Amino acid sequence: PEQYFRDLNATILADPEAFFSYEKPAEFRLEGEWLRFRTPLGSPHPSNNLVHALWCPAEKPKGKAVVVLPHWNSALPQHVGLAKGIAKFGISALRLSLPYHDYRMPAELHRADYAVSSNVGRTLDATRQAVADIRACVDWLIEQGYTEIGIVGTSLGSCYAFLASTFDPRIKVNVYNHCSSY
Repeated sequence: PEQYFRDLNATILADPEAFFSYEKPAEFRLEGEWLRFRTPLGSPHPSNNLVHALWCPAEKPKGKAVVVLPHWNSALPQHVGLAKGIAKFGISALRLSLPYHDYRMPAELHRADYAVSSNVGRTLDATRQAVADIRACVDWLIEQGYTEIGIVGTSLGSCYAFLASTFDPRIKVNVYNHCSSY
């Protein structure tokens, strides 16, 4: 296992753009206030492979939107108030359920332990999946006519936000709360 991760690390560092690449989802569905789509990078857990994002459109958005990423082990309705508050200021917000969190949590879990754990490979997969899901949310926002995209991440969400904005130049504004430095 150690050599596998050394080789994987070398591969990622040699071409991080390839590691964080993804294919845009074929279909986005807005069901009431929920945006749903299949994650571009699936996992062995069907519940985790359907992405859920709460849509909080601004009354007069003026082309501005943010993706809101909650903290590790967050559950609904956490960060929904933040998303709705941002929308009241004229910036539409999309509150993303992170991999293995709330709607996406496999039945055998009570915490988001598959997102961050001692299983380094699974943690890497969840991180890569989160970045792809964020970028897919940006795809949808752009399809809706938004031209100025930002991201707000808290704790684990800040880690995912930082990585997504590093590899996606369409994300112009970054806000990190309780910033994850690892």
